[in-house]
Amino acid sequence: MARRFGDVDRVLRRKTRSDVGKKRKNYKGKPCLHRPKRRYVRHIGNKDSLWLRAFWRVPMSIDGYKNWKHNRNKVYKEVTNMKMSPTFRNVPLSEINTKDKFEDFFARNLWEGKFVIMGGSHGKTKTHFKNVAIATISVKNTDEGNVARITKNTRLSRYKWFYKG
Repeated sequence: MARRFGDVDRVLRRKTRSDVGKKRKNYKGKPCLHRPKRRYVRHIGNKDSLWLRAFWRVPMSIDGYKNWKHNRNKVYKEVTNMKMSPTFRNVPLSEINTKDKFEDFFARNLWEGKFVIMGGSHGKTKTHFKNVAIATISVKNTDEGNVARITKNTRLSRYKWFYKG
């Protein structure tokens, strides 16, 4: 094949690396981290506690609603207030394993409003954790105290620890 002006021999252009097929130990003079650190330890089998988070759903402000121009009629008029979303770590399953206990736990620990209860699941992410909606709860303030009611049972029926108690 004829050579063109400015061609370089393939031997000079392509060098084989000396560390091909080997794990690199240093990069820019610093040691490599070959595996990402897992911030969430996956529990397989019988669990005794859960990590839960309650996302507080509040009505969208009028100014926020006006920002939607073209698909305003399709917008869901509730937003999540992330600053006021409490986290419950290591909730014992004995406190939330039936519907009544589940409602009572969140009636004691939350205030009046609508909440989406999120749990953790094994995800294909860097932290190996993803939020999963378990249920939607509405809490109302009455004369006897807070009363909670499950409005949408999204995922509770999938768990084998639920309805055991």
